[in-house]
Amino acid sequence: MARFLWMCMWLLAACEVQGGVGESKSPAEPPRVYGQLDQASGRVVSLAELAADPARYEGQTVLTEGEVQRVCEKRGCWLELADSSGARAFVPMAGHAFTVPMESVGEQALVEGTVHRRERSDAERQHLQSDGAGSHIPSLSIEAHGVLIR
Repeated sequence: MARFLWMCMWLLAACEVQGGVGESKSPAEPPRVYGQLDQASGRVVSLAELAADPARYEGQTVLTEGEVQRVCEKRGCWLELADSSGARAFVPMAGHAFTVPMESVGEQALVEGTVHRRERSDAERQHLQSDGAGSHIPSLSIEAHGVLIR
């Protein structure tokens, strides 16, 4: 029942979305959508479940949620998402098609995207770290088609 109520809150918030990339946020500002959420009414798969068995979801589009831990400090073209279990995912915005505000750290996000698990080259890790990624970049990656930030 709690999960149903939580999903209803997300859906209601998504219906009231205003604003876009680059707009300032205020305490009264409603949730914002970046990119496109096509499955906002679908089942939310927890980050813990994705991290426990990423092969099960490889190549699939999922809906997941968590707290924004980091955002690309140069363009907002990726974020790192974590949940209360400690599960984390690296979330690049699909092909740089959109960005999220760099001020989103600490906010809750609903992410729709395609699951991938990949190791990164040393050069890619160095590049991401120069953009603000931590020293440990999650191998669980969700290429975001849409992000709703509250």
